[in-house]
Amino acid sequence: VHDLLPEKMDVWLSGGVNRISLGVQSFNTKVRRQLGRLDDKETVLQRLRSLLDYHQCVVVIDLIYGLPDQDMAVWQEDLKALEDSGVDGADLYQLNVFDGSALNQAIKAKKIARAATTAQQAKMFAYGYDFLTKRAFKRLSNCHWSRNNRERSLYNSMAKAGVTMFPFGCGAGGSLDGYAIMNHRFLKAYEACVEKGQKPLMVMMQESPLEGIARSVIDQMERGVLNLNLLASRDERLKDLRWLYDLWEERGLVHNNGVLFELTVPGQFWQINLTQTTLECMQSLLTGKNTLAVQHIAAQEE
Repeated sequence: VHDLLPEKMDVWLSGGVNRISLGVQSFNTKVRRQLGRLDDKETVLQRLRSLLDYHQCVVVIDLIYGLPDQDMAVWQEDLKALEDSGVDGADLYQLNVFDGSALNQAIKAKKIARAATTAQQAKMFAYGYDFLTKRAFKRLSNCHWSRNNRERSLYNSMAKAGVTMFPFGCGAGGSLDGYAIMNHRFLKAYEACVEKGQKPLMVMMQESPLEGIARSVIDQMERGVLNLNLLASRDERLKDLRWLYDLWEERGLVHNNGVLFELTVPGQFWQINLTQTTLECMQSLLTGKNTLAVQHIAAQEE
């Protein structure tokens, strides 16, 4: 948002940019400045209005819930500011404080307050879900919401579904003919390759033979559903996933509507974990191999 200056906006839009996504994270001035974002709330809102006044591109913002000093009252104010801003869509992301991160180090040194606990974040998620649903925002994926038909989040949806996509630009990712591709994330390395006439690839990796069915699960779970009958039709061994989803239904995470399983609001909060567990169980059923992905999150529990 700090870079939303008229001269930069003019260049972007004259160059054909038709969608701009901005990491606002929070509108609260104190919370923002603790994250290194210098602009205050009014400046952020004013610059968003200036960008929207062009009427030439879709404007989307990211908000994070669970930040230090962002209690429920601040989160409610963030969502009200989102509504008032007039932007076309928003991503609501859960904060994760990773071991070794600069944020975790600042919390350990008591330079800033602790982040919200997982239980507090769950309440924030539920409030955000209810707030946007009541205001007719349309949920495009687990984190992403659209206010109108201008914002469709096509890239995010198509990428998770495994659609063939050629990456263009620094840090862009894609999928092409069975290979996952990622361009250089650092601008200097990217520019050096371009100047030499080389493809600016950082990673090009052949995908697993199971990638197609895994992407089907990821795509469905991002939309808050899973059709186990469809999965079993691709490989009957996957019908054994039913016991897992029946267990999750008992725990209130999913609901069987008679055709497919729908994630409840608590299930949507835990969607990434449910998806990863589903993929790990699929791997066990299809290959006999057992792996467990664990990522340590710090400074979020009492």
